[in-house]
Amino acid sequence: MVFAAVSVVVLTVLGVALIAAPAAAADVPTSISPPTISGTAQAGQVLTEGHGSWTNQPTRYSYRWGRCNSAGKGCVAIPGATDQTYVLTGADVGHAIVVTEVAHNAAGSSDPATSAATPAVSPPPPPPSGPPPTTVATLTASPAAPVVDQAVTLIAAVTSSERAVAPSGAVTFLNGSSAISGCASVPVNPVGQTVVVTCQTWFAASIPQLVATFSPGPAATMTGSTSPVVSLPVGPDTTSTSLDVSKTVGVGAGATYTASVDSAPGRLGTLQPTGTVEFFDGGEAIASCLSRPLANAGATCSVTYSVPGTHSITAQYSGDANFRASSAPAQPVNVVNPPAGTLGLISSTMQWTFEFTPTYTKVLALIVNGASGATVTTSCNGKGCAFVRRATLVRKTRRCAQAANRRCPTYGTLDLTPGFQNRRLAVGARITVTITRAGWVGKYYQFTVRARRRPRVQIACLAPGAVRPGVGC
Repeated sequence: MVFAAVSVVVLTVLGVALIAAPAAAADVPTSISPPTISGTAQAGQVLTEGHGSWTNQPTRYSYRWGRCNSAGKGCVAIPGATDQTYVLTGADVGHAIVVTEVAHNAAGSSDPATSAATPAVSPPPPPPSGPPPTTVATLTASPAAPVVDQAVTLIAAVTSSERAVAPSGAVTFLNGSSAISGCASVPVNPVGQTVVVTCQTWFAASIPQLVATFSPGPAATMTGSTSPVVSLPVGPDTTSTSLDVSKTVGVGAGATYTASVDSAPGRLGTLQPTGTVEFFDGGEAIASCLSRPLANAGATCSVTYSVPGTHSITAQYSGDANFRASSAPAQPVNVVNPPAGTLGLISSTMQWTFEFTPTYTKVLALIVNGASGATVTTSCNGKGCAFVRRATLVRKTRRCAQAANRRCPTYGTLDLTPGFQNRRLAVGARITVTITRAGWVGKYYQFTVRARRRPRVQIACLAPGAVRPGVGC
């Protein structure tokens, strides 16, 4: 039996033993010219291998970078450096670099071909002598003369002293020495020599002293800076006052007038008018309703008339440091004796307090007073209602002595508040309360939820057995 002899050639390249493929095939790639190296021989720079020239159409290549002495001799393979590119490190400083390329095709692998050595690698350039300064070139506020609660856009421009170095870091807007809520550490998007940062806020009536401070990021090679102070005069806002009254009031029955004071709609802030409201009848101040305190943007006045007649009711809001005064248009009130055929007019009154926001309203208090013997029917329609309709007969209650740690309820009091379960009533929801008693002229109250305002209130009489308010009574 005859065996063919096969020759295996062991080559040593860059101190690494490579086993060349058997030279049985004539179509293995053969080097015509060695690979090349492009790039700057300086630490931190990238060197790129350029393919040499080969016969027999290589389909892929493999690489091995080597570190030599400054003359390009005594080369040793660099561990892990087997990509077509190589990033020079501090360990390469003072050494020349070579790269060895092996070409492959379907027939096998070529003999290694080694490039010429680079010049000795130089150290990286020294860091700059100092960070380039930056300035907050401008700080502006728009509008330039806002009112209370109005949205104010703060605009800061940060400029680098070097065109090629974009500011990176964050801007904080301050009023005096205090960061403005929601406007602290606003990120800077480094897109050019000058970057613009904005933030939206609102103020009470005052003259805020505004500045913007730029703080560079941890990796930024630049200094921080502070803008010049901008004084922003913020004036009081306008208000509108509305008045809710019952158009018809019975002799001897209590009438409750409610004034609502609203700021201008569409504001960003959350301040509400405070101060007092004064009620007038025919231009004369109502003695029992002088300087009624404004609570939750509303004030009430309770009056009982002893004789029939016609009255013209108005209300005047006094204003405060943040909001201007305003007046409600006059509302007519007709005081009448009970209609013929009725037993009388129900004299019950109501108290209400609401918490309102731009999107919902909560019932904080909804109480009927003096309703003994009457039926109180409450309905709620709209998103957020905890019930649809409830009716309660208010039975006579006994009076109780005042105690040190508790308050006695008003005679015939019915508290409707718990039924709403502190739910959020959406804008447009309606609460209707009727106080009725067989043969008596009843009372009708309707509260319509509005955005950023107290609910709109409609107060009317309700004829015995009637459904429509204000008709036949």
